[in-house]
Amino acid sequence: MKRAGLRRWPRVAGAAFTLLELLIVVAIIGVLCALIVPAVIKGREKARDIQCKSSLGQWAFAVIDYADAHEDRIPRESYHLNGVVLNSWADVRHPSSFDVWYNSLPVQMGSAPASEYAYPSIRGTFYTRGIQLQCPSAKFAATSATDEAAYFSFAMSSKLILAPRRTVTLNEVQNTSSTVLFLDNRVLASEPKADPFQPDDSLGQPSAYANRFSVRHQKKGNLAFVDGHVDSKGGNEVVRGGGAIFPPSDIIWTANPAVNPNFAP
Repeated sequence: MKRAGLRRWPRVAGAAFTLLELLIVVAIIGVLCALIVPAVIKGREKARDIQCKSSLGQWAFAVIDYADAHEDRIPRESYHLNGVVLNSWADVRHPSSFDVWYNSLPVQMGSAPASEYAYPSIRGTFYTRGIQLQCPSAKFAATSATDEAAYFSFAMSSKLILAPRRTVTLNEVQNTSSTVLFLDNRVLASEPKADPFQPDDSLGQPSAYANRFSVRHQKKGNLAFVDGHVDSKGGNEVVRGGGAIFPPSDIIWTANPAVNPNFAP
C-alpha cells in the first residue's frame, strides 16, 4: 500500500564523489595551503618587522627628549658601569637604576618601566609581544619567566658611554646619522647569527653592540641611530669577525668614529 504524502527522490547516477575525485580535491587544497601559508607567515613577519622599527624609532626619539631635559646627557645603558653585563631583576628594580634606559625612557613615554615587571608573578608578561621593551619577533627560552636575569631583545649601544664615564652628551656624538643608539639584540644561542664568530654567552643584555647584533627579521636586523632614523641591515653590513667593522663606513658605534669599538672599554 502506498503512503500518501511521501515521495521518493530519484537517485542521480554519479552524485557521490569517487575516490579519485576526493584525492584530486585533497591535492588541490594541499597546493593552495603550500602557496597561502608561506605568504601569511611572511606577511606576519613583515608586520612584526614594521612594529620593531617603530619601537626602536620611539626609543631613539625618547633619548633625544630625555637629553633635552637633562642638559644633553643620555640615559645610562645598564645598571653596571661596564655596561655589557646581564642585569638581574634585582639590578633592574634597584633605586640606582632609575636613570637606566629601560626605566627612564618608558616613564618619559608614559608606559611601564622594566622595574615594574620585576615581581616573579608578572615576569612572564615582560616577554610577550605586546611589550614595547621587546622586539615582537624575538623568542625567549621557556625558563625566562622564572630566571633571575632580565633578558632584553632590544639593547642600547654599549659603545657610546665608555668606562669610567656614566653618561655622555648628544653633542659629543660626531656623526649622529651613522652612530647606533639601539639595536636588535640576540637573546638565544639558537638564534641565527649575523656572523659565525659572534659569542653565545650572556645574551639578552640591556646594552650590546655588533657582536650581539641579531638578524631575526628575514636575515636582517634593525638599528636605530642617534638622529632618530631606523634602518635594516644584513649581518655582513654590521659584523665582521664577530665584532664591529672598523674602520667604519656607514655603521658607527662610538661617539668618536676614530675610536675602535672592538677595543673600547
